[in-house]
Amino acid sequence: ISLWRPNLWSSRASAAVTGFKFKSSIFQFHFSNFDKKRPCVERVISWAHPELLRFLKYKQTTGFLDGTFRCVPRGFYQVLVFMVYHHESDCYVPVFHILCTSKIEIYQKLDPAEVVCDLEAGLINAAKVQCPQSRVVLCHFKQAARRSMKELRVHEAEVNIAMSRGVLYMLTVIDPGTILTPGIRWVHHLIQRRRDAECILHSTDKWHQFWRNFRRTWLTKYPPALWNVHTIHHDLIMRTNKQPTRAIQPQHP
Repeated sequence: ISLWRPNLWSSRASAAVTGFKFKSSIFQFHFSNFDKKRPCVERVISWAHPELLRFLKYKQTTGFLDGTFRCVPRGFYQVLVFMVYHHESDCYVPVFHILCTSKIEIYQKLDPAEVVCDLEAGLINAAKVQCPQSRVVLCHFKQAARRSMKELRVHEAEVNIAMSRGVLYMLTVIDPGTILTPGIRWVHHLIQRRRDAECILHSTDKWHQFWRNFRRTWLTKYPPALWNVHTIHHDLIMRTNKQPTRAIQPQHP
């Protein structure tokens, strides 16, 4: 049994915002679905400004999908933010903010050239299902690698070397065919040289374990096609944190 109850309603945008005159109301969507695998009703609540919804009509653009579990109101499991690259302003614009009570997959397809999403298997699978013709690109590569090093208790000085510019992150821009052997070997030797120059004790066993985990995670579970940008045209490689955002608040790590 499947219960489907979509509700569409509008709430008049506040006219008190200085310098803005809204011609339309905020678009809100409420979707309830009974999941056969879970004995409960799942809910999805989302909202977007109508002036931004037109960005979803762009063909072969780039979408950015990110989720977080930290800043979620009571009664919901996660919040998703769907952003679309706006060519005129050269930045990613948040179109939809979505509150979910769980991780579920629904339907309806867009037609972006790329979808950038967080390192979550459910999110990756959903992006592939929703946009089968689009390239899925993972973000937060360094953040996930750093977390793996910290879990293995690699020395902090070595972690900082690996996270510095032009070291581990080089694996995301070189030819995917060179990552397994020459790429990993080059990064490992570069970390060793900088470690020796700074007289830092080398965590040999921990690094061997890290590289085993790296191969299993980033070459098998998440193949380079998901996170390596070597084949992406330079014009499509954008920052999601632009200069105005940096001036207002700290960048997301």
